[in-house]
Amino acid sequence: MRNKKKLVFLLPILMAVYSNQCLGSESPVLEMLDKDVLNKITLLADSVSKCNDIAKSSELELNLNKFRTLNVSKETFLKSLFYLRMRNRDLCDSQERGNLIFAIGQLDFTRAELGLKVSKYGNSSGQLLYEPKKFLQYKIDYMSLTEDVRFEFERQVGTQPFIYTTILQNLNLNIFDK
Repeated sequence: MRNKKKLVFLLPILMAVYSNQCLGSESPVLEMLDKDVLNKITLLADSVSKCNDIAKSSELELNLNKFRTLNVSKETFLKSLFYLRMRNRDLCDSQERGNLIFAIGQLDFTRAELGLKVSKYGNSSGQLLYEPKKFLQYKIDYMSLTEDVRFEFERQVGTQPFIYTTILQNLNLNIFDK
């Protein structure tokens, strides 16, 4: 009975040691995970391209008078529009980006289990996952707007990607100076 308990206790340790010895850096598991990351990179690139096409074809028309009536300053309008551009772009490819981050995480987790260093993709996953400080500041500024102003931005801008400079070229921003 006592030997049986020792065996049950040692079995997970033996399995871990044995599996690590069987899985070298050239293992089929790592190869499969690496191929999965490469596939997810391709899918993300396709999604980014699709989102860029959507942005290029955007015919966003904004009613600046409505923002002016809500006492939105020119600076606040421009910052909010820029935030929404970044947010909408991120929303467009978020599923593919999330899938890639998960695939990189799985690869690096498995590599760590095998006593290997992180993959060549490991350092870039943070850039895919986390927002830059400037974006977070724009988000804070946007979220601090009154609810009716945010509602108007959401109503007019929506969630589709757009090209910020193209939209600005089509606006008469002088309306804010009146």
